[in-house]
Amino acid sequence: DQAAALDRTWLVRRAVLIEATGESGPRRALELYEIGCTLRHLGLWSDAERAYDAAARLDRSFLWPANNLSWMLATSADVQA
Repeated sequence: DQAAALDRTWLVRRAVLIEATGESGPRRALELYEIGCTLRHLGLWSDAERAYDAAARLDRSFLWPANNLSWMLATSADVQA
């Protein structure tokens, strides 16, 4: 469900439920996404790129990191493809 995948509350609840089964990927993906956002705002584009990429790999259902990474790659000369 794409609409649910864009809802932060749903993503956090989903991560907590999955973490209860012993899988920490979705929770870590949320953390890496937040780190990526902070790094991007600080102008540390290469570091943000790595954080977004790692988040996207950890949780393929979490669309925000892939969206932000795609936007960065499409709009910045500072990001290396």
